[in-house]
Amino acid sequence: TYPQKWQHKFVAIPNGVDDHIVKPVAEYLSVAPPREEDAPLTLCHPGSIYWHRSLMPLIEAIRSLKQSGVRIQFNQIGLVDHPPDLAERLIKWDLPEVCLRGRLSHEETLKQMAESDVLIVIQPMSTLQVPAKLYEMLVFRKPILVITKDGATADVIKEFDIGFIADPMDPPKIASAIRELDLQTRNKSIRGDWDRAIHAFDSRNLTSQLVNVMTKVTN
Repeated sequence: TYPQKWQHKFVAIPNGVDDHIVKPVAEYLSVAPPREEDAPLTLCHPGSIYWHRSLMPLIEAIRSLKQSGVRIQFNQIGLVDHPPDLAERLIKWDLPEVCLRGRLSHEETLKQMAESDVLIVIQPMSTLQVPAKLYEMLVFRKPILVITKDGATADVIKEFDIGFIADPMDPPKIASAIRELDLQTRNKSIRGDWDRAIHAFDSRNLTSQLVNVMTKVTN
């Protein structure tokens, strides 16, 4: 929209981690049972499915993993508008591992996230938007599987090495990422620069950036 010569007039301050959830999340994590050796990998997507978002590529990946002997438990928190007959399809496909939890309170959602091994973000089209729940996920220090194309959300994952990115149109690649996450979780070899990520998106630090910008402008 704006010519390149005006770029020095723009400062982007992103959304961030709400420090009010840090203490309750720590409490939920402290009582969450660790994954047992023979337990399935637990995935959790905390968010409604609507418009251009779809669970189908992820479910196809889980279905293929089940057929190859990899056990997965997936919890969907939030309403699912597409496809409207998903529950019936899951019965037809014999996928009780996919659990549609519907709407839960924020507190209960945080508890479910604490009890999961991997957190999921589905962001297929909005390449300039980073969903607020991604910042919330940072506090859990759990690997994040982002089903998206290249863009702002993928950039956050890449910069801090805190998970995997899979193309929403490529179920085999989603399955491959889940398989690798399963292996890393079992071997306790999960990596990620969580401290730097949380610091970068701490709401207090972002507020300080805003103060500095406003001070500079008013001076």
